[in-house]
Amino acid sequence: MADRWLRRDPLPLVFRPVSVRRRFTLTPDEYGRFEGQDLMLAKKAFRSRRTGDEREIHPRLLELVHRAVLRFGAPWVWVVSGYRPHARPTSRHYQGRAIDMVLPGVPDRRLARFLRRQGYVGVGVYPVSQFVHLDVRQRSYFWEDRSGPGQSTLERQTHFSDAWRGDRDGALRGEERVVDIDGASEGAETPGDDSGPEAENAASESDDSASAEESGTEASEAPASR
Repeated sequence: MADRWLRRDPLPLVFRPVSVRRRFTLTPDEYGRFEGQDLMLAKKAFRSRRTGDEREIHPRLLELVHRAVLRFGAPWVWVVSGYRPHARPTSRHYQGRAIDMVLPGVPDRRLARFLRRQGYVGVGVYPVSQFVHLDVRQRSYFWEDRSGPGQSTLERQTHFSDAWRGDRDGALRGEERVVDIDGASEGAETPGDDSGPEAENAASESDDSASAEESGTEASEAPASR
């Protein structure tokens, strides 16, 4: 699949939720933006595996994930957690502005280092659960959390100077500053809502999108259960 992916122009953004054997292929325009049918597919890729609920996903979040895919040549993105309808309204996962993800073959710390340079982002590294959290916001904030699934958060802020430097450079590049919804925290995501991945229902869902393709990948190929 990787070779076929690399031959496509423009290179697509392929999401693979860890709990289902499906993939969702989004194609950016010439400016790396997503709209229309691609935003509909993003809703399905980020949908809650627990309830089946969906929400609009912020386009800039998709653009940033696609940048990382291009930077590292990753043929797809494992979606550990996307939309969380059960979270608090202040949660960026609830707002459709966050993703917990893994890029196959890319160390989490290397991925996080790249994302921190984009400006106006929240980036969290979870070395025990082994994924990277990314969200879009109006002021950057970075953290690390060594808690495991079901444990209380052990979050600590990191890379203080990189946060303001990334926003400064992002402003010069014309990066989009996504204004926080009232009540959203300026720090890491709210413990208990976003400090770890959603306890997803691993049961496969019915194919409800003609654009969703069967991946043909066994569950054992996905990241370890979080």
